[in-house]
Amino acid sequence: GIENSFGEADQGRPNVIFIVVDNLRGDHLSTYGYERDTSPYISAFAGSAVRFTHAISPAPWTLPAYTSILTGKHAFHHALNQPTLTGTPTGVLPKYLMDEGYKAVSIQTNNYLQNLDQAFKERYHYFDPEEICGGDPACDWENNGVQDVAAIERAIKWINVSDNTGKGFFMFIGLINPHLDYKTGNGYLEEFVNDSTYSSAQPLPLTLSGDLGYLITYADLSSEAQACLGAEPDIGYYDDSRLYIAAYDSEIKHTDYNIGLLISELKRLGLYDGSIIIITADHGENMDDFWPTFSHGNNLYNSLIHVPLLIKFPGQTEGLDVDTYIRTIDILPTVFDYAGIELPSDADGRSLIPVINNTVTDAEERPVLSYREDIFAGGEGKYVSVIKDGFKLIKKGDGSYAVYNLELDPSEKYRITDPERAKALFDYLHLHYK
Repeated sequence: GIENSFGEADQGRPNVIFIVVDNLRGDHLSTYGYERDTSPYISAFAGSAVRFTHAISPAPWTLPAYTSILTGKHAFHHALNQPTLTGTPTGVLPKYLMDEGYKAVSIQTNNYLQNLDQAFKERYHYFDPEEICGGDPACDWENNGVQDVAAIERAIKWINVSDNTGKGFFMFIGLINPHLDYKTGNGYLEEFVNDSTYSSAQPLPLTLSGDLGYLITYADLSSEAQACLGAEPDIGYYDDSRLYIAAYDSEIKHTDYNIGLLISELKRLGLYDGSIIIITADHGENMDDFWPTFSHGNNLYNSLIHVPLLIKFPGQTEGLDVDTYIRTIDILPTVFDYAGIELPSDADGRSLIPVINNTVTDAEERPVLSYREDIFAGGEGKYVSVIKDGFKLIKKGDGSYAVYNLELDPSEKYRITDPERAKALFDYLHLHYK
């Protein structure tokens, strides 16, 4: 089991390295059984970490999901569900770590975080191509994912300063890839447009959701990828969904490589074993499985709310799988529990240590809820989902709903008609969502 170690003579205060990857759906990591080798470094990391196979995000897009992670609250318990950059969450849990004397740093690549991380005294933001590239033509912002490269370089530089790592530190890293636009120049796309996954998949034409900014053209590709794919159609861009899935997967592999660089440096500096290291995502991404394709924020299917979560505790050398459904709002409460810091009473999240140790007695009090407010004018308002006993209820703002059997139908393709099951799920939902 995982023991809380704060205050024990041989353990000291654990460092916390918390990496959130934007837009990363759980089932596209090879770590979670995906057929492409998208995450070799995370897979190696999982060999000595706790791997949660059913981690659920509180919301299907960045702003509310990050806010919930930082506050430990369900998305309907804070106000940051609309696409505004002006809001700042109150009661962020990292502040309590700082109050306990942790040196804290935030390194972010998504501009939604420019207000969410205000509690951190030391902040590094990589949103601006001019700032990162400074006119260097070799720094290809559009095609290479340079924000993440810059962020990981900053993290490595930071941990190499002994004043930063002497007393216990909290490092909060947000990586932007594999977010749209899917980059084609990261060096990994060629592998995936030439593999059996590509050739055996059904080519579906893109269903455009109105945003043409992410379309891939012949000029976006390396000569090797051009040779694989041939000339683009007359419409001026490729419309085969398999290419967009391959590009998304190539971004995951690029992200995985960058995370691998940081883990390697933590090991080299002797900081790895004594640290809590967390890898997760804010939300996932529709591929060609749900409309609008290649997008997020617009539904509560598992394509958007099932995310990876791996936590390595200090001294942990063996991998462990936890198959219970859990929430990413539980991550920072777990850190607090391990470090012996009292969790604020208004947090909805709960420590995962009892779940890991299989000693949970309050499972009914840990509802797996996700929430979205329609961010488009004239929409259907508020959606909420709940997962319990392998079944999932999605309730729309207009009162309509769907129930899915996740054990038999993990892709949520078939609604089930079971009034008793629906009533039980509604009753449970209404205990926790008013």
